[in-house]
Amino acid sequence: MFDESGAVLPSPIAHIARDPFDPQFEQVAVVSRIKSKPVGIKRALLDQTVVSGIGNIYADEALWAAKVRGETPASSLSKSGISALIDAARDVMAAALAQGGTSFDSLYVDVAGSSGYFARSLNAYGLAGLPCARCGTPIVREKFMNRSSYSHPACQRKR
Repeated sequence: MFDESGAVLPSPIAHIARDPFDPQFEQVAVVSRIKSKPVGIKRALLDQTVVSGIGNIYADEALWAAKVRGETPASSLSKSGISALIDAARDVMAAALAQGGTSFDSLYVDVAGSSGYFARSLNAYGLAGLPCARCGTPIVREKFMNRSSYSHPACQRKR
């Protein structure tokens, strides 16, 4: 497989989609792909064949910012809602990059050995039982794909 410049992509990564920061990221096309998925919106955001770079932490934070529950069917959201969610994910990831990423332990540090500070700015991920900064209801942790998902039932309603 080749990229747009004609470079050969190694087969182990050829299936990975572009990330929202890539100048060639086609948001309209990605929105259409997500809208056609018969899965929860969080699962669609984590599908690296659709959009890359959005991991579990940033998906929860983007969903919080967009006021959408992760189990909401992707197909039930409007295209403008999905686009706003991708914008929220891009904003969350940009904020995380500006703060050196999200470090929870010494395994996740930059090349100088410094931890990222975005963990101090989280609004949902890892905050189970604490009040939502927006609505005050406790954050809920749920099992999701062998990991955890964090949301606020009052302000992130399932649609």
